Amino acid sequence: MNKFLFRVEQASFKMLFTVFALVAILFAYIYSNFPSEYGKLNFSYDSAAEINFWDCLYFSVVTISSLGFGDYYPLGWLRVFVGLEVVLGLIFLGILVAKLASEKSAYYLKRLYSGHVHDRIVGFGVGLSEWFSEYSAIVDSNKSSPRLFADKDENIYEELLSISISIRKYIGYEVYFGELFFDISKSSLHSPLDKVKNIIDYLNNNISVDLIKTNANKKRIYKSAKMYITACKTIDKYANIDSLHKKSREIIKSSEKLKNKIEVLDIK
Repeated sequence: MNKFLFRVEQASFKMLFTVFALVAILFAYIYSNFPSEYGKLNFSYDSAAEINFWDCLYFSVVTISSLGFGDYYPLGWLRVFVGLEVVLGLIFLGILVAKLASEKSAYYLKRLYSGHVHDRIVGFGVGLSEWFSEYSAIVDSNKSSPRLFADKDENIYEELLSISISIRKYIGYEVYFGELFFDISKSSLHSPLDKVKNIIDYLNNNISVDLIKTNANKKRIYKSAKMYITACKTIDKYANIDSLHKKSREIIKSSEKLKNKIEVLDIK
């Protein structure tokens, strides 16, 4: 329901009036082709006169706009369709009035939303960069002092999992309720995706039992890879930008490779 309301809010006036016209024409077609034994339209002042499609279209427009001049009236089951068209017309008029009233505020909300999305995406990029710097330093130090990792930085994988869950949830939420790929620039998404790709590739090249240490950390890395796969599948499905399709598929491939590597690691 929330998604439907959001789509209605985003619809242009041209689209709304197009839908209005199509609905009016659809009901006019129903009225003109409705079996006469179950119901029909009649002239209020000449019940013997023949009703053609243009009469039905006129009646449909008058009905959906709630004008109701009274020069035609329905009989039989046709009254059900007339009542339905009246309800749809009232809904349309309510949407139109609300959209007219909110058009100015929607402009400012759009600007605020776009800025918020951009800041969140940039924030993810910063978080990924900081994590990569910290982890690469740990990997380098572990080569000379293996005990250092266990004593100092075992939470590093929990941080990776936290970031991956946040990214997956945020992308899923914004794609479902918003227009993520229309509200920010391509470069804004490319930057964090590049960082995710670098992290996954680095893990693929350097992951080992000595660095993971525990089965709990093994599960965290595995779940992080799953989160990135889910997020990138969402991007691949809904993004209308070829470069994002390519980048997301590369990350999915690398993350699947990481999952397979993690699964075969034997931690005592």
